[in-house]
Amino acid sequence: MNLVSSTAAKRAAELCKCDLVTSMVGEFPELQGYMGGVYAQAQQETAEIAEAITQHYQPVGPQDASPHNPAAMELALAEKLDTLVGFFAIGELPTGSKDPYALRRAALGIIRIVRDNNLQDWRLLDKITQALSAYQAQGLQINERFSAPAVLDFIMERLGHSLKAEGLRPDTLAAVLQSANRGDNICGIVERIKALNEYLTSEAGYALRAAFRRAYGILPKDHEALKVQPQLFTEHEEKALFEELETVNSRCQSLLENHDYTRLMMILAHLRDPIDAFFNLKINDENDMIRNNRLALLQLMIHQTAIIADFSKLEG
Repeated sequence: MNLVSSTAAKRAAELCKCDLVTSMVGEFPELQGYMGGVYAQAQQETAEIAEAITQHYQPVGPQDASPHNPAAMELALAEKLDTLVGFFAIGELPTGSKDPYALRRAALGIIRIVRDNNLQDWRLLDKITQALSAYQAQGLQINERFSAPAVLDFIMERLGHSLKAEGLRPDTLAAVLQSANRGDNICGIVERIKALNEYLTSEAGYALRAAFRRAYGILPKDHEALKVQPQLFTEHEEKALFEELETVNSRCQSLLENHDYTRLMMILAHLRDPIDAFFNLKINDENDMIRNNRLALLQLMIHQTAIIADFSKLEG
């Protein structure tokens, strides 16, 4: 299993399914994993390896604990991701309420382990690709409709359900989880959602949300992409907004990568005044060049802030 790297996890991966062929687990299926740990101890495997085997199915449900020792975490994550990618690769996806292979539970298990252990550097897309490579190396015929992003979206959908149950706003979840710049770092995404959720309840957040509604209302539905031309600015308000949007572009991506959501929300807050001032101008000016340039500024505002979230998903 190339999803595990440590020596202990690799040894546990070799042994973790051996108990399935025993009479004990055949008679008492609920003991799978547990008996594997018992057998591992009986043949003098280390305590870390035995514990990893015992816990590699965990968490089975919402009340079940997540594994915490490094080898157990590695193996449990690998087992669940291997299951997800394997069934997606042959086109066996859950439909409606039917989920015969417990793929939703596997996705929730991945989310729980990553969040419970604060695995900040665990990148989902890399792991999905590794799991697929292992199947391809074995000659598995991959379904032509398979895509790694589809597995990632499936996991993110379960993350959304999980966070909604924790009381986070559905529109804030959609704004981040359905953003083109969402990424694949579970811990980082959760922190971004929580920071944005808190920001949107502030006065500055409410004002920015209103500004975006207004911008979407002004822009034509089938508007073509426009390029801002600073040389056409006739008012200070245009230049001030453009400069703030350039700051968003230059700083937000690195702040996201460093999980610095406090500064990220401060940058968003700084947009409030220049946006309010800009809307005091006549956007649909009689001069075609000025009008198109101001519409281009609105497009740029939407595009630049999409680095953080898709504000079109936010409700009033």
